[in-house]
Amino acid sequence: MGAWPGLGVPSSSADLNATLNYLDPRRYARWAGELIEFWTARRAPKGFVALSTTHGVRYVPLPPLVWSTKSHEWWVFLGALLHRLRPRSLLELGSGRSTIYLSEYACKNGRPVVSVDEDANWMAVNRLITRMGGVQGDVVHHLPLADDGFYDTAMLERLVVERPDFIYLDGPIRDRSGLMKHDFTLDLCRGANVIVVDDIQWRHIFDQMVALQDLGVHRERTFIEYFIPEDTVRCLCVLTRRDLQPMVDELVQCLGIATLDDFPRERCIRD
Repeated sequence: MGAWPGLGVPSSSADLNATLNYLDPRRYARWAGELIEFWTARRAPKGFVALSTTHGVRYVPLPPLVWSTKSHEWWVFLGALLHRLRPRSLLELGSGRSTIYLSEYACKNGRPVVSVDEDANWMAVNRLITRMGGVQGDVVHHLPLADDGFYDTAMLERLVVERPDFIYLDGPIRDRSGLMKHDFTLDLCRGANVIVVDDIQWRHIFDQMVALQDLGVHRERTFIEYFIPEDTVRCLCVLTRRDLQPMVDELVQCLGIATLDDFPRERCIRD
């Protein structure tokens, strides 16, 4: 048989499938969606990034506001902590600059890592940064909030394929109390050797830190205070399984990291 009239393609089975795929209206709908995203994103005041995905290209505006991060000594300590403790699997709730350190350690040591964020814009930023750092694969995932204000735990459960022994808690932005209300997230924390709890100057997160200290196994506390220009004092706590704490203390002393002996709840500044 000859070519199809007006199409100029042979009528073999393979070419027929290719032609049908070319004429698939979903293909043009995706292109139209990408074009709309592009015209919307190009107006973003801070610019945008284009991310290639399995479903086409995503054009994502960069966040309009970028706030200061933690102190330099914390980032030095975090990198050294990962190198010294050698966690087998990592989970981060709330992506950010910490994602760079966690993903680089995990991917360059063949360890699984999952980082999630409620904001698609921040997810795009961190995914871009990790790619520029040579990290293979997309470790940062957009995880919308459920009706209770916490991450969609059903989606989170599909992402976490290996129990983490290192957990970094820095999200969601407004209310993190949902962590303690879901059996799945509680079970993940129960088996972790190290849990980094950021923003313990918020009362509900301070209470969360207290509960996590003895969840599953006893963990020692290491308090690190830091200051940012836009806000009052902030503090985080590294909860470490008791038998691993000597290595943490060794790093603190070796690197000259300033820590607090205690952080009483009376110092908390908001609920």
